[in-house]
Amino acid sequence: MERSKSAKEDSYACPGAARCGQICRGLGRQGWKMAANLGEPGKCQTPQYLTLDDNGKRRIPGLDGELPDRLAQGLADYLHEYYAEEGPERSARLEIKTGFQAVQAARNELYQNMLAAIKDGGLAPEEINFYQDQIEKAKQNLQEITGKYELEDAMLGRAAFDRQCLDEYGVIFTDDMLAHVERLINNAAIGRPSMLQGDKGIAKTQVVKYISQLIAPNKPPLIDSVHGDTMAHTFTGKQNQDEATGRVVWQDSKLAVAAREGRPVLLDEANFGDSSVLAALHDVLLLKPGDKLSTENGDIEIQPGFMVCMTANEGDRYQNRVDLDAAFKDRLDVISFMYPDQSKRPHTDNMPETIRLAFAAAVDNKGTLSANVDIEDLMDLARMAHVSQQLYTQRAQNVRTIISGINLPNNNTVSSMLDDRPVMTNCISPRDMISAILLAARGNLINVTIKTELEALLRKLDKDGDDYNRRILTALHGKKA
Repeated sequence: MERSKSAKEDSYACPGAARCGQICRGLGRQGWKMAANLGEPGKCQTPQYLTLDDNGKRRIPGLDGELPDRLAQGLADYLHEYYAEEGPERSARLEIKTGFQAVQAARNELYQNMLAAIKDGGLAPEEINFYQDQIEKAKQNLQEITGKYELEDAMLGRAAFDRQCLDEYGVIFTDDMLAHVERLINNAAIGRPSMLQGDKGIAKTQVVKYISQLIAPNKPPLIDSVHGDTMAHTFTGKQNQDEATGRVVWQDSKLAVAAREGRPVLLDEANFGDSSVLAALHDVLLLKPGDKLSTENGDIEIQPGFMVCMTANEGDRYQNRVDLDAAFKDRLDVISFMYPDQSKRPHTDNMPETIRLAFAAAVDNKGTLSANVDIEDLMDLARMAHVSQQLYTQRAQNVRTIISGINLPNNNTVSSMLDDRPVMTNCISPRDMISAILLAARGNLINVTIKTELEALLRKLDKDGDDYNRRILTALHGKKA
């Protein structure tokens, strides 16, 4: 398409893309509502319409001189640069991204209305069905959009959407993540406490922050990090000296604030605290909206929307973690978070979710892959992360076939690894992988590339003076069968 010399010339052609429609509708909201076909794909006549009618008269009263021409030409030039010069692939990716956004917007409508209705007893089944129908319609529309384009454009369009979610929420809405979100929303609706249990770097904390934003969008999430020095008053409140007046005043805990305001509260790394202190929560975890939370400053009536959430890295892989007893966990809905693409042959099996996470960090929010990211290096990092996660979490006996033939460090043989322990003692978590790609993709740091970041991550796998995990991972990465 040739650049228009004048907004009045017929050489201007509408790209017919979603972004174009958004721009045209934006102009329409500013007062240009007379234009026929305003923002309709393939039919937009806005640049011509803003200048002269068929009789050569200006269509917009009050705009004299060259202003209408300049406005129209500016729009035409912008659209030309945005679509024609950067290629139709950009237009395709933005349309696909818009389709994913529509699906998520429909989901958010359900989530927000469900959470808003908690105080009125919740949504009726018919209302839930209505919102679910809207989600299905948005999914069908997305399927029609992606069916028009090549697989690469569909993947990069989704990556653009994922990048936006990563920037806004710190969460990428894979199928597993959506299942966790909806389970947490159901728990919030009935006031059921939840424990998000799983390994490091898997967005447990971020998903609770997302739920908190849905319930109270204008308030920061209520989070208490549990540690060895955490005392029981952390969960109820304490007397504290006011710095301004010097008087001793009562200070509610974050849990008490959440109960009073009907919001979630997150106790992060719950099993990092002392078990005797956590015992103070036994009765609290049984409370429901309408019940009273007792504090030294009086009782608080628990409001609908209150939910205690905890995160925990369980297992002997993590130091200084207490084992939560069955009586404690029985009070909670335990939601297990697992690393993506579970596999017993991680060095060769497909890893679609891991690749999805990697590309979300490697593109911008328009779906353009960073010029500072080499695809081969990106895939190497994703594969290394995937392999390390599986060898870090699975029992050695589950992956013995892929370990055979590899000389394990410290003169270990495969027969000595046939037990319940994982082969590796550390891994490159999804959070590690994403952070490394984001740094390399920026391109404005000295000697920071995917390769240098992978080297740094490999060094972090072991303690100083050791290379046990690194040697296992690099040996297995080179094994192709």
